[in-house]
Amino acid sequence: KLLGLFSSGHLPYALDCDADDMTGVPRLVVMTEAALAVLERHEGGFFLVVEGGRIDHAGHQNDAGTMLHETLAFDEAVGAGMRFQDDHQETLIIVTADHATGGFTFNYVRRPTPGELVMPGGEVYPQDWAYAGRKHLALLGDQTASYQALLDEAEGDPGKLIESVKRGTGLALTRDEAVQVLERDAEGRAVTRDFADFYAVWGDNPSCLLARALSRQTLVSWSTGGHTSDPILTFGWGSGAEALRGVYRNTRIYDVMREALARGRP
Repeated sequence: KLLGLFSSGHLPYALDCDADDMTGVPRLVVMTEAALAVLERHEGGFFLVVEGGRIDHAGHQNDAGTMLHETLAFDEAVGAGMRFQDDHQETLIIVTADHATGGFTFNYVRRPTPGELVMPGGEVYPQDWAYAGRKHLALLGDQTASYQALLDEAEGDPGKLIESVKRGTGLALTRDEAVQVLERDAEGRAVTRDFADFYAVWGDNPSCLLARALSRQTLVSWSTGGHTSDPILTFGWGSGAEALRGVYRNTRIYDVMREALARGRP
C-alpha cells in the first residue's frame, strides 16, 4: 500500500509550484510513475485512475494560460502510461473527462488589424478582423503564474495588480481595468455585473474578471464560470481500445474498462 499526501487542500497549479513553499510537491507524471511501479507488482492486473483535476479549476477561473499548463502536465502523465504500455502490451489506456468547463474559445474581433495580407499568388486580401494565431497561444504558454496567484499577490491594490499581471503574463492592465477587477460588493464578492448567474462560484470570479480584462490582448473568451454540455472526447490506446469508437453514453467507458480487466482471467 502506498499513500502520498502533499497538500492540505488542492495541489498547487503547475505554474505556482515554485511559490508558497510548494516546491516539494511532485509533478503528476512523477506520481503516475510511482503508482505504476507499485501496482505492476500485482500479478492479477490493476486499475489506476490519474486525474488532471486542476484543468477543471483553471476553467472555472477562466484562466487559459494556467489551463494550458495543467493540460501539458496531464499530457506528461499520459506519456508515462504509454511508456508503461510499451512494455505491457495487455494494458489499456483511456483518456477522457467528465465534462468541459468555462466554454473556452479563441475568438476574432474588429479592432486595428495587421493590414492587408498579400497571398502567395500576389492577390491582396483585406483583413477586416483580427484573428487569434500562434502568437496568442504563445502568450498563454509564456504565462508564469496563475491568475489566482497574481490576485493574491496584489492584495487588493490596483497598482500591485498591474505589476503582478505584467510580471506573470507579460500583458498590460490599465488602471481602470485593475480597479474593476478588484471591485467587490457589500458582501466582499467580486462584481461580475452582466452574466452574473453564469459566474456563481464566488471564489473564482475575481480570476474570471481578470480574464475578461485581458481578453482584448489574448483574444480568449469564455461563456461561463461553470460546467458546459460539450460532447466529451474519449481516446483509447492498447488492448481493447477499438471498443471506444463512435458516439456513446459515458457509461460505455465502464463496460470497456470492465472487459479489459476481465480479459485473460479464468
